[in-house]
Amino acid sequence: MNYTFLTNTSAQLDSKSVVTIGNFDGVHCGHQRIFAKVVDIAAAKQITPLAFSFYPHPREVLGNIKVALITTVLQRSNKIAKLFPKIKYGKIDFDLALAQKSARAFLQILIDEFAMSDLVIGTTTHIGKNREGTPERIAQLAKSMGFTLHLIEPLKVGEHVVSSTLIRNLITKGEVERVVEVMGEFFTTSGEVIHGQQLGGALGFPTANVACFSSQLLPANGVYAVWAWVNGKRYPGAANLGYRPTLEQDNVTRHLEVHLLNQEMNLYGSDMTVAWVQKIRDEKKFNSLKMLQKQVSLDVIKINKILSK
Repeated sequence: MNYTFLTNTSAQLDSKSVVTIGNFDGVHCGHQRIFAKVVDIAAAKQITPLAFSFYPHPREVLGNIKVALITTVLQRSNKIAKLFPKIKYGKIDFDLALAQKSARAFLQILIDEFAMSDLVIGTTTHIGKNREGTPERIAQLAKSMGFTLHLIEPLKVGEHVVSSTLIRNLITKGEVERVVEVMGEFFTTSGEVIHGQQLGGALGFPTANVACFSSQLLPANGVYAVWAWVNGKRYPGAANLGYRPTLEQDNVTRHLEVHLLNQEMNLYGSDMTVAWVQKIRDEKKFNSLKMLQKQVSLDVIKINKILSK
């Protein structure tokens, strides 16, 4: 099994470790409960706290489908390092050979490689070939293999169980303000500012065209109030995501354009992180550029009010 540590890389492994396994996409509030338990056990037993994600996502390997991620591997590791600096977080290379291992065989690797004495997982976690390692099966194996299993119940917000699937659904529907409730922070998208057609500038609202990472999930098309982070500074912004139907006929390529409110900056080549605050309307085709310009003016006024709260 190949793995790479991404955080706290200088920390040495103790004679024993407490391990958690999961995709942890989004590092949402439910994931954070698991990480907190790992840290508590490590402190109480004076052992190393470890966390691992499979990469690429198992569904990409087993189902041959592209999984759009809430967080990139870098975003995920940065968030874990910030919230739980004592945890050594790493990625395990997921391939067909690993997918064929039984739950027992995989757990034995964790014991042999990391001297795992404790395993912390959620009650929906499955491991091993064909997901045969249910929490019940893992509990049986824990007794025979000599480690302690800690099961963490799902976290609920209102009537909904917090999960990466729930967050993905909210994002794809454009309900980004609800994402904050379950992630504990704004959903963000990152990319490089590239040259565009400079049509926004011609309308009086210059925009930064952001080339997002292809693996990252994007919200539903529309106009959003956002915060934009550039060179360590935060700026209020208006974002349009979609096909720009008033300006072109291409219904294949989605564009992310961000207008920084009350700012004029040369951002070409800069990395921008967009924090999605609230969707204010759907994307719409206007009969003229003048009508589009008028609507953008109204959008900016509304977004200013939202971000000034």
